[in-house]
Amino acid sequence: GIGTTERCNLSCTMCHFNSNPSIRKYRDLESRLVYKFISEIPLQEYLWFGGLGEYLLDPNAVQYMEYANKLGQKPCLLTNGQLLDSSTCEQILKAGVRLIRISVDAISTNDYSEIRRGGDFQKILNTCAYLKGRKIDYPDLKVEINNTLFENTFENQNDFIKFWDKKVDAVNFNAEYYNIYDFRNLFFQPQNRVDCEIALHLLPSGKISPCCAINVVQHYE
Repeated sequence: GIGTTERCNLSCTMCHFNSNPSIRKYRDLESRLVYKFISEIPLQEYLWFGGLGEYLLDPNAVQYMEYANKLGQKPCLLTNGQLLDSSTCEQILKAGVRLIRISVDAISTNDYSEIRRGGDFQKILNTCAYLKGRKIDYPDLKVEINNTLFENTFENQNDFIKFWDKKVDAVNFNAEYYNIYDFRNLFFQPQNRVDCEIALHLLPSGKISPCCAINVVQHYE
């Protein structure tokens, strides 16, 4: 994955990088390092752009995805969706993006505003409707909704699925990840330790990390 910026337009309650009172650095990655990384890594089944901050705040965001696509990579976007107006959607589709995951965590305006502080829930609905209409020209396009589960939403997973049914292609749930290494609101308690899948993450610091936990550690260190 590639995270080119720690800047964000939201302050989400569970965020390690841009919530209050997390440490905010607003670091951007030099473009030469992004191009170097994309050109040197093996072909990926999915090359994710996003994480640590809102990727679309990087002024070179679309160009990076275009470059990855030109080299045979499959660029995918992880975003909070607030900047996905129709013009930006068209740009990333032309850049070769066919899988978009929007982090939302709620199915009502009030809940969304409390969790994703500074965001507008209606923008998410508008974007999902627009992208659904673009499947006429991009039939392989997939839009998914990511949801972190909290204590007061864990039991509402079926409601989330019903709400997003026919609006998007998939609904994903994940446990709340906090305090660098800890999880809560788990689906089940594993009997044995399960290690993370090791993967290359290019970070806004210019360093490479093997997993999400180390992403957080490097930010604080």
